[in-house]
Amino acid sequence: ATYEPSAVAAAPTSAALEGLRAIVTGHAAAVGPQAALELAAVACAAVYALWLFTIIMGTLGEVFTMSAHYTVTFFFTLAVIACTLTGLALGVLSPTHDEAAEFLSFLVLFNLYVWVMAFLYSPTLHATRTVTAARSALLTDPTKFSIDDDDDQDPLNPSAHDPSKFAI
Repeated sequence: ATYEPSAVAAAPTSAALEGLRAIVTGHAAAVGPQAALELAAVACAAVYALWLFTIIMGTLGEVFTMSAHYTVTFFFTLAVIACTLTGLALGVLSPTHDEAAEFLSFLVLFNLYVWVMAFLYSPTLHATRTVTAARSALLTDPTKFSIDDDDDQDPLNPSAHDPSKFAI
């Protein structure tokens, strides 16, 4: 017996369609367990595809209302996902590498993605200056930022620590 990928790939779909046809025509008893499982898998895949389409459409509507920082992040991530899926579909991105250039190109792609994300999420100059100002204020007057304060008042319930409450 020889391996024929087209016959193997077409078999589950045709069995699922035959099972669907038998259920629609009222001959559900004629559906075998294999066809029923394939039909369930196709139904689950269809529901998932519909859900994914709905999520993607909702996301695309929100993309252009985001700030430029997040829009760049979104589209760069989509480009990396598209390149990865293309590499998987073409067989270029696989555990075994035939060509060094293919391996290095995807290694560069994934490392570039990590570096771009690190750059996009690095603190801004304003945030860095704010932290530096707070640090210098702490060094000049450490009592101003004391962790151990003598006030035992609960800010949510000030009467919780009222000494007269426990008097006999």
